[in-house]
Amino acid sequence: MSVSRVLVIDDSTTLRKLVEIAMRGTGFDIDFAATGSDGVTRARSSRPDVILLDYLLPDLESTEVVQLLSDDQVTALVPVVVMSANEVSIFDSFRKFPAVVDFVGKPFTPAEIRSRLESAIKGTSTAPLQVVPESTPPPMPAARARPRTRQTIAPPMVEGAPTDDLQLRGNLMQTPLLELLRLLASSAMTGSLTVQLAEQINIYIRRGEIVMVHAGGTPELVSQAQAGGGRAGELPIAMQRESTRMLDEVLGAAAGRFWWQAVATLPDHVEAFGRPISVTSIALARQRRQAVGPKLDAKFLDEIYDRTPRFSEKLAGSRLEGDEQRLLGIIDGRTSVREILAKSNISSDRAAAIFARLRNVDLIRSDQTSGITDVDGGAVAVLDDDANGFIASVRAHLQKRPAPIETVVIGRANDLASIVLKQRVRMVLINSRMWTASGVAPTELAPLATAGNIVLVAVLDTPNPAELDAMISLGMHAVLVKPIHVNDLERLLSMP
Repeated sequence: MSVSRVLVIDDSTTLRKLVEIAMRGTGFDIDFAATGSDGVTRARSSRPDVILLDYLLPDLESTEVVQLLSDDQVTALVPVVVMSANEVSIFDSFRKFPAVVDFVGKPFTPAEIRSRLESAIKGTSTAPLQVVPESTPPPMPAARARPRTRQTIAPPMVEGAPTDDLQLRGNLMQTPLLELLRLLASSAMTGSLTVQLAEQINIYIRRGEIVMVHAGGTPELVSQAQAGGGRAGELPIAMQRESTRMLDEVLGAAAGRFWWQAVATLPDHVEAFGRPISVTSIALARQRRQAVGPKLDAKFLDEIYDRTPRFSEKLAGSRLEGDEQRLLGIIDGRTSVREILAKSNISSDRAAAIFARLRNVDLIRSDQTSGITDVDGGAVAVLDDDANGFIASVRAHLQKRPAPIETVVIGRANDLASIVLKQRVRMVLINSRMWTASGVAPTELAPLATAGNIVLVAVLDTPNPAELDAMISLGMHAVLVKPIHVNDLERLLSMP
């Protein structure tokens, strides 16, 4: 399967994250540039298949960027899709550039941005720009109805709205909760993120900062204090402690629905008793509890790590261990891991574990890292008819990992439970079509759902909300849609 390369030129970290979420699980390889000049440099050095260009950039006019791309033989024919909140008003600015093939208004839905990029690559954009004489009025792009509500089973929905509020909804199986909280923090939003698990969990955020987490309506501690059953002065600390405990549990959820609601003011009990909660501190504590660390290899030693954007904000309120502080003090975006180990006087195995946890909680990053995590044994079983080469692609990825994983192919749904329980399997990929067509009773999955650390993943051939709900009701831990992105596969493999 060919991979299409997309270069996104936009200085907004929020919008770049939304594009990354929208394109996850697709056949697109995404690269980002925060400035126009950097975008031109990246396009020239590694020619993309399409460029998604924001109209407003911090250094250059977007028309200047398109001109520089058009003047270079390497990038002259790369199609460009321009993003703007006022797409009609900017149309005239680009009419002399044949490379600008489409416009997309902000905000946009994941389905819309994927469709526009696919059309641009195929040369079938819905609103192509024509080169016309100066005296001829420019053609107007076709009107497009923007849905007010829509449901998706892949990345979270970014719905069109008359305000600038960020509206998200989706499934944790595709977008981890930590990633969502990072996005909301970078947006400095105020509102509530509701997570539907066995019970409904409300995460209240004030200007990007988590201030309270509780289930259902008013927390019992607050009700008791309001009824005179406790001292109100002690309530903020008690609620902070309880919120931390609950967020720690929720961060481990791999399946569940979420939705975001922006508000001007939070509920009275949150405003009165809410206190800042460090999600980084909680995420780090979860990482430290993992018994198995990654293995060191030559590729890792040559990697160069740097701190991620908004590093100080993420670290606020976190408690670091001594070795974590020592490594973070040396990481500078120039020094290799090999050199850091020589300077830090920390053993290589411990350093590898610390690098992994700091990377997993989004404090450091490396452009070289593959995102592959180490897994403590166990095969991956696959129930699929391999009509589109699915098994071959899964096997190829699992075999080229630093710690290869065996692939066990299961031909019939009837054999699934017996084979998986007899062999050492850590994850099962189940084609939902083959399972539903087999006539095997749903109860056959019960032993697998309760068999320790086995992760059950349903795989849909095409998006289908009803089928997704049916698979979740059968006890699946996650549901993915073909083609599966390797990052989703790795995240599921690393589930505790």
